[in-house]
Amino acid sequence: MGSGTPDYISQTRDVYGSGVHECGSEVVTASGVTLIKEIIGKGMIYGGIVYLAHTASQKDSNPAIYIDGTIILSSTFELMNRFCVYDPRTYPLVINLYDDRKFEYAMSLAYGIKFEKSFKIVYEESHAETPTVYYGINYALLS
Repeated sequence: MGSGTPDYISQTRDVYGSGVHECGSEVVTASGVTLIKEIIGKGMIYGGIVYLAHTASQKDSNPAIYIDGTIILSSTFELMNRFCVYDPRTYPLVINLYDDRKFEYAMSLAYGIKFEKSFKIVYEESHAETPTVYYGINYALLS
């Protein structure tokens, strides 16, 4: 065994299981809150996306993130676009696509979001419409 600087990385790094990639979609409730995806257990998010395409305007609707039962983020597509929330180092959910003429919207999950009990994405619809929300998420649970 070599000598020198102690290996702090292996002493502090959590050991996560194999990565999981899941995709799906949900038709949301008009003017309501719909569960899009829930992960139960202790783990970490590697990244993901929430996407709506060719629907009626959804600029005032929003995905929301809950970690361990506590809401962490809930912001509309329009506000995220207006304030240029594009850098995943600044927010756990960032906007990738905002086109209110074609009615396409997308937000991405930042890398490294850790949770102890659960991670949940919900969609809060504000336009009395029933769009389909698509998602893709990469994560690992603690092994």
